[in-house]
Amino acid sequence: MSETGSQGDRIAQWRQAYREVEAALRILAEFEPNQGDATAHVRTAWGLIVLAAGKRHNEDTEPADEDDGATRKFAERWLRQHYGDDAHVEGGCLSWIFSDHGSPVAPLLPAELRSHALWMRTRIQDHLARREGLGSIGVCVLGIGLLAMLTAVLVGELGAPDAPWQGEYFPKEDFTGKSKIEFSDEVEFNFGRAPPMAGIPKDEFSVRWTTCLVVDETADFAFDLMSDDGSRLFVDGVQVIDNWGTHGKRSRQGSIELEDGTHLLEVEYFDRRYEGKVKLTYDPDGGKKYGAIAIDVLQQPKPGENPCD
Repeated sequence: MSETGSQGDRIAQWRQAYREVEAALRILAEFEPNQGDATAHVRTAWGLIVLAAGKRHNEDTEPADEDDGATRKFAERWLRQHYGDDAHVEGGCLSWIFSDHGSPVAPLLPAELRSHALWMRTRIQDHLARREGLGSIGVCVLGIGLLAMLTAVLVGELGAPDAPWQGEYFPKEDFTGKSKIEFSDEVEFNFGRAPPMAGIPKDEFSVRWTTCLVVDETADFAFDLMSDDGSRLFVDGVQVIDNWGTHGKRSRQGSIELEDGTHLLEVEYFDRRYEGKVKLTYDPDGGKKYGAIAIDVLQQPKPGENPCD
């Protein structure tokens, strides 16, 4: 087998594989994830990894559906070579990912596919770090995928986070321990029974999401916060919703009058065990119809004591 493409082309393929895995994870974070669409992104990511590794027999520049069998075989060899004992578990994921889904292969749970995608994301980040001279960030085990943001250099290469919500994830349910940052367009997550990210356990973790809400004119704003387990909403430091405690899926509502200007929104959440999920919606007309907070009225918080100034 001969290597295909230049070094720059291969790095570009690794980056595209990263974006495909990110797309899969965004789908799997939805309340009713389309597992077929997420699987397609993961399959494409594996095809790009095969291309980037220079292990294709042809000179194609895009992964092709007819090469799924060859792609899966390479993926299994690659896993065995690099990750030994984990390969049999990952191979089970690959059986589903590269099947036609009409075969007797046991289907994956969304949490299992998410765990595989998280694992892939870490391996891609690790590879890019080594290729671009940033040094290895180490090997992670299956299901503990995402590491912390690598460095400002690598984040710049992969695209700086520009989503308005900043999520700070803690390995303990009381907002302590070494935290990790991830950005999102909204607070709507279905963690299932999987870890929310690498370094964060699947149970007994907590998250604090912050953003800045831009208000054009004074009005009563109503909010709805659903979670399993506990959650609460603060606006400019004032608690508006208390949905705290250990419980199953439950919603609570609250409202507050906001003057024109920019206001700090904070959602605190913890998961004790089993299923984990949280969703924030609002209605700027006082609670007539709740929906997601539009991105165009949100701003990413700034570092410092006054994040919305």
